[in-house]
Amino acid sequence: MVDMLAENKDEQKIKRIMRNLDLININEFFNVCQRHEATSIVYNTLLTYYKKPLPVCWEVEYNNVKEQISFMLEKTRFICGKLAENNIPMVVLKNGGIASQLMDDPALCPMGDIDTLVRKGDFRKAHAVILENGFKFRFRSEFEEEDIEKAFFDGEPNIPLKMLVDKRCGLNLPIGQSQEDGYG
Repeated sequence: MVDMLAENKDEQKIKRIMRNLDLININEFFNVCQRHEATSIVYNTLLTYYKKPLPVCWEVEYNNVKEQISFMLEKTRFICGKLAENNIPMVVLKNGGIASQLMDDPALCPMGDIDTLVRKGDFRKAHAVILENGFKFRFRSEFEEEDIEKAFFDGEPNIPLKMLVDKRCGLNLPIGQSQEDGYG
């Protein structure tokens, strides 16, 4: 329904969609959006078309997502700049690339982490630069041994390695935590 609202310019169809939206429980709809991690996107569309007041939880979630994604993008830009200063290219992939390059509002591109790649030949140097800039090496799983060589061990020398920036912390190589931001 919400996709149809966002894509539709026909006033009659919009009114029909809004009547259907009036038939559902807006709090249940919020819960469905939460389960699918789409609340911030749906909220933005509802603000445009839904003329009734929304429960405050919609705005709170939108602001939380916006703050979270903005934080991750800020950390990604920071570390990308530090790596560039050391002649290490880093590519931001998937939603992270979309949010950082194409979206005006980061809340409209929710994600749990930002995927990036560095060349395998730059991996150890990138790791050192990251550590020098206040991040701490940590695997995402508490069951894995935190060993940079195990993260590096497999593959060809020119195959890029994935690094993540996630919502709980700073840069993950595979997971890292900024010591300066007070998270974790």
